[in-house]
Amino acid sequence: MFSTVFWLTLIFGALFVPAAFFLCDPVAHLLSGGGEFEELARDYMFIWMLGCPVIGIGLYLMNFMGVESQPRLSSAYIIVSNVINLVLDYIFLAYTPLGIKGAALSTVIGYLGGMAVYIKYIRMKGKMLSLRPVISLSSAAAALKSGSPNRPQGHSRPTRSGKRTVMIYSYIPATSESGFPTGISST
Repeated sequence: MFSTVFWLTLIFGALFVPAAFFLCDPVAHLLSGGGEFEELARDYMFIWMLGCPVIGIGLYLMNFMGVESQPRLSSAYIIVSNVINLVLDYIFLAYTPLGIKGAALSTVIGYLGGMAVYIKYIRMKGKMLSLRPVISLSSAAAALKSGSPNRPQGHSRPTRSGKRTVMIYSYIPATSESGFPTGISST
């Protein structure tokens, strides 16, 4: 089941990549009501959807570390991912013109960088979980019936996270004390 859900998570995540090119505009319009946050929502959602394969696999592996009795690896993944995200958020927002795109990009890079903690698991001897290159249709059907991969709400994370980020971003002054742009101008 581990291999099957791994590949299904990767496949479903990969489906979001081409969908990003035609779904972000209408979904951002729907979520923002065509208001001033539409462009921010679209930009954030676009980067997130491009990163869905990385985010999906990272979160999937984090959940399976509990099965393998490796809760420290799950915790390390979350900590490392969030530290990378926080550092890159500051760098991208303070020193680049990326704005909210940089915030989304830092999240995706954080999830990718956090996966480095799984190298320890991959090198372990006697681990229970192993990745097989092929999945059977019966195991895929069983995985889908059980709600895997990551159930539908797992792939709605970009929308939920993006809404929060856009709301927070709107409260940041247009220019900080150091003079770099950080938020939305009220004019």
